[in-house]
Amino acid sequence: MVNLDTTNGWEMCDCVVSNNFMGGCRMTDYLFELGHEKIGFVGTRRSTSSIDDRYSGYLKSLMEHGAEWKEDWVIDDRSPDSGRIYKSDELILPKEDMPTAFFCNCDLSAGLLIARLEKAGYGVPGDVSVAGFDNYMSGQSAGIGITTYETGAKEMAERAVHSMLQKCRNASYTSGTSGIFMLAGRFIERESARRIGPPVRSL
Repeated sequence: MVNLDTTNGWEMCDCVVSNNFMGGCRMTDYLFELGHEKIGFVGTRRSTSSIDDRYSGYLKSLMEHGAEWKEDWVIDDRSPDSGRIYKSDELILPKEDMPTAFFCNCDLSAGLLIARLEKAGYGVPGDVSVAGFDNYMSGQSAGIGITTYETGAKEMAERAVHSMLQKCRNASYTSGTSGIFMLAGRFIERESARRIGPPVRSL
């Protein structure tokens, strides 16, 4: 068995994943480069390993820039029990002190956040910038191109097939380091985020 896009159970089988941690850090860094200092996160922590890794990258970027973190700025996007993705109306926005930008764990959630912000009277990216992850086409239904981090799904699938074929020939074959093969993603800039000031330098 080969896991695709998750490291859950990696002790028992090989995994082919994108570099979610560095991707999360890169996307948050990008928002700092646009001058944002108040940056929130959208994603239910402890739901999947990829969300947790992207959230950890977000935290790393905040720490490196000496930026403030607030629990109120972290928005759940799915039920922690069932994993059901919330509808846009179910996303709970900060009651006070709205961030100027959000990094979302996936493009689908970014699209839902944009709809929720607009319903609450905020313009994107005029008032709030939004960045996503995956380059997943359903996220583009937001009516605006979402700046995102492409995970390279095609390359991940090809690598998973390669690993399975190698295992058929040699059961002891393992890919990557300790059975985890990690692929770098690709940054894609679109219209959902805008510059509001000079870049915020890291410490």
